[in-house]
Amino acid sequence: MNRVYTIFSELLKLCPRYHFDKAVEQYQGDRYVKRFTTWQQFIAILYSQITQEDSLRDIVTGFSAHVTRWYHLGLTGIHKSTLSDANANRAYQIFEELFYHL
Repeated sequence: MNRVYTIFSELLKLCPRYHFDKAVEQYQGDRYVKRFTTWQQFIAILYSQITQEDSLRDIVTGFSAHVTRWYHLGLTGIHKSTLSDANANRAYQIFEELFYHL
């Protein structure tokens, strides 16, 4: 059986999950989080960069169009308010650490 690797999955392979989780723990990025984790936020940010989406509504609409294809990444659906709150309240240092590691 052939395996199909998407460009998105190839880009995610470049981002070491171990170092990301270490930064999340250091800056307490998932403290008091029930559903939308920092890793899921990163996936949404990466998706918006790849597709060149400018607004939260465009990001959520793009995810909603293919919601069945995101389950393997742990995403079941994203709401605009949840993404907005995560972008406003999470520590940017987590993503900065990932950037410097890459």
